[in-house]
Amino acid sequence: MGTRSSFFKVILYFSLMLLVMSLIILPFISATSPEFIIIIMAVAINGLTVISAYVYLRVTSKKADK
Repeated sequence: MGTRSSFFKVILYFSLMLLVMSLIILPFISATSPEFIIIIMAVAINGLTVISAYVYLRVTSKKADK
């Protein structure tokens, strides 16, 4: 098993990959289609996941430096 920080690095990279894939698809979907709402929700959820994983890794690395 890995450490907690390596687990959050995997979460960060996986959510970044999903965020980029969602953003790549976004221009090809019309704003009136039902899939547009799903893509916007995916972008929001993956964006929040990226932010929270990054903040967690940043805070834990600062605690380790002290």
